Amino acid sequence: MLGEMRKLREEIREFREENNRLLSEMRADIASLRQTLDTGFQNMETIFQKVDAGFNEMRVRLDEFAAGQRQIADLVATLVAQRNGTPDDRARHPRQ
Repeated sequence: MLGEMRKLREEIREFREENNRLLSEMRADIASLRQTLDTGFQNMETIFQKVDAGFNEMRVRLDEFAAGQRQIADLVATLVAQRNGTPDDRARHPRQ
């Protein structure tokens, strides 16, 4: 009976040591995964900042282009009005 108790204690100790080893490996794996995720999220944030900057730049360019188109349309309308001898109503009623 004493021999069986020693054997049982030995098995329990080995089982505990194996579990501790496995848990330590799992902790290391989780820590590595967390580091990988943190790095990935930082990279994504950098990419999103570049995309946002690109959208802002395009918005400015499109606004500038629209303003230029507006000036051209106004000039053409003025020329047409002058050619037809009619007053240019935009001078009295500017667009918003």
